Formats: sequence, structure tokens, C-alpha cells
Amino acid sequence: MTRFFGLRQEPGGALVVDRRSGKHWCVPPSQGLIYSLWDGKRTIRVLADIVGTTYDVSYDKAIVAVCDSVQLLKQINLYADMAVPLRQSDPRKYLFRAEPNTVDLGVLSAPISVELMLTNTCNMRCAYCYMSAQQATRRKPQYLPFSLCSKILNEAASIGLQRIFISGGEPMLNPDANRVIEAAVERGIFPYVSTNGLLVTEEFLDILSLPEVGFVQVSFDTADKHEFALITGKQHIFGRVAHNIKKIVQRGIDVRIKTVVTRLNCTNIGPTIAFLDALGVSEIELVAASPSASGRDGLSNLMLTDKEFAKIQEQIAVHWNHATVHFSNPLAKDLGKKTPKMCGGGIESLVVFPDGDVGICSMLRDSRFVFGNAHNKSLHNIWMCDALARFRRLDGVQLREPCINCTSLETCRTGCFSISKALFDDPFHPFPTC
Repeated sequence: MTRFFGLRQEPGGALVVDRRSGKHWCVPPSQGLIYSLWDGKRTIRVLADIVGTTYDVSYDKAIVAVCDSVQLLKQINLYADMAVPLRQSDPRKYLFRAEPNTVDLGVLSAPISVELMLTNTCNMRCAYCYMSAQQATRRKPQYLPFSLCSKILNEAASIGLQRIFISGGEPMLNPDANRVIEAAVERGIFPYVSTNGLLVTEEFLDILSLPEVGFVQVSFDTADKHEFALITGKQHIFGRVAHNIKKIVQRGIDVRIKTVVTRLNCTNIGPTIAFLDALGVSEIELVAASPSASGRDGLSNLMLTDKEFAKIQEQIAVHWNHATVHFSNPLAKDLGKKTPKMCGGGIESLVVFPDGDVGICSMLRDSRFVFGNAHNKSLHNIWMCDALARFRRLDGVQLREPCINCTSLETCRTGCFSISKALFDDPFHPFPTC
């Protein structure tokens, strides 16, 4: 099956996005030119001739540039699959010399991805989910209207946005969910979908089968029926979700399972991996319950101890067979002095809430992290606004030790804002693992 990748010109070079994995790379303009001509038909020699003529360099230097580009495609498993750009990019966009020859992620001309929260309601009430806690106090469900989604997608296509993440709540509760996914594909944007797997219709499967669609992520926390009902707050749905996952796999759709690990399911992680492996799932992401996602049962009853964390790692080793399994715990004490991963919110991504507010994280509705509303401002204007620019620089933030003099501050930006907000009521508090 042909794989697609996206290209976008940036001041320092070109942005390359792999549709299948969702990963992205920054490359010099010369590689952007090569990839814009990449159609699976032109030979390396032909591409070298074009590069040599365009940049007025010798054939030997041009062939090195093309071979370096091929090597990158091999590293990201695109070359073997004969990947081509989703749209034939205009090579003229990449006929410039960049100084410096790299892209600074802090000054991207537009976000790489935008998350569309199609609704703030869900047909499950998972114990760990922040949405469950919000539903208990919310008066009325909200749905991102298709008219606004269409406006956002038009803007996204015009600024070269590469990825749209469809989320919720449960996004399929929005009656226009399928139309939104199709609209993204029509505009040359890679859509990725997150769902709990309950509302998988044949129409939904047909749309997910489109080659331009990225992976679909399905929440599935345990293979034990009793635990499943306890976690989701719903009886008699285990079989339906498992059957729907199998249907997705049988359609050849790239499905990723997300399992949130809590004290409610930590003793059955091994059997859950084996169950999903038998269904044909190729990738499983295990994520320890996070304070930022505390749901109806609060934190103390859900968070893992270090011993429980270690036992889960042992279960993975025993039960792993074919599927790729990832396990992360952002608050594990054995991380030592490792620098927390930088949050991409506001740096390379945005989120649009069901009421049109635009922020940086679906779990942060703090007014300090909302930078406009899509009903009355364009994505580009929000992306370039002074308030977001100040946030990127952490202007006005009262930093504490060890952040003040930390050489990694530009990399970690104090860690996960939502976790720090939940633990310390201060999103800029130094991350607990520092």
C-alpha cells in the first residue's frame, strides 16, 4: 500500500510529515525540493540532475544530496513503501537558500497539527478520565459544529497544516464526525481519530479505510469483563468493543490501542496484551494514570506505586508476542534526573474546544492557556498572536528553582503543564521528576 507524506515550506527549510506514524522531520530546502519531486518514478540520477541545475552545483554534490534524502526516507520506512507526497508539492516553493539550514520549532509559520474536540461528552464514564469528572458537573453537552470545522479545515489547508486529531469526549457522538474526517482528507490533511470503540459503524469503517487517514486510536483498558465494567462505568459493552476492534483490524486499518494503567487493572495487563495480540492489534500504548486526567474516582485510588509499575513491566515481558508495546509513566521515580519531554502545545500544535476556544492542551481550560476563539479569529491569527508568542517565551512566568538556572529549560519548558496544575495548582511548577 502506498504511504503518503506531507511537505511544507518553512523559513529555514522544509517540514516532512509521515502520515502513518505522525512523526515529523525538518530538512534543508534542497531536500524539500527533492521530496517535492518524489513520485516513485523519477530515478536518483534524474533527481540529481534537477538539484545540480537548480542550485548550480556539481553532479557529485547533487548525487550526495539526493542519496542523503533517500537515506532519510529509508530511516523512516518510507522509501521501501514507495511513499509519495499526499499532494504533488510545487517545487518552486523550495527554490531558496536558508540561513541557518534548519527549522527552529519555536518559530514555525503555522502549527503542524490541530486537535478538534468534536464534543465534551462521552458514552462512557471511565474512572480515570478528566472528561468523566467534568460531565458530572456540566449542564449541557457541547458539539463543535460542522460549519466551524469546515472553516478551520479550510484555514488549516491554506497554511499548510499537516495533521488533524479528531477527539472528544467520544467524537463519534457528534453527528458530523464522519463528515469532518472526510473533509480533512478532501483538503489534503491527514486525519487521526481517537475513539472508545463503541460506535463503530460500516460508514465509519469505510472512512477509516481511506489511505490518507492516519491511525485510529481505540481506548481499551482490560481484557477482564468485570474490570472493564468497573473502569468504564458501563455494563455489558465489553464484547461489543472487542468485536469492533477486531472489525477495524480485519479492514486493514492502522489501529493503536491505548490502555490507561491504574490500580483497577494493573494485575491484568499481561492477559490484556495477550488478548489484544490475538485480535491482531499491532501496537499497544500503555500509559500510567496521570493526575491531569483524574476522573470520577479521584487520584489516590488510581495512581500506581513504584512496585506496581515494576510488576507491570514484568507482565509485559512475559505476555508480549507480536504487538509493539510501549509503556510510559511520566511520574516514575526511576526517571531520576532525566529532562521531561517538551510539551508541543503552542509550539507545534493547538486544540480547538467544542465551544470554539483555541488552546494548547485538551486538559487545560485555564484562561492562561486559551488564546482566542475560532468563531471570530483565524487559526493563523491565533498562532501569530502576541499572547501565544509570550507564552512560548514563558514571559511573565514566575519560575522557581531548579528551573530558573536550568540549561534544559528551553527543552522541557518546566514539564507537563496539566500535571503540574493538578499536583501543585501551578502549571509552571517545576516537574516532580526534576
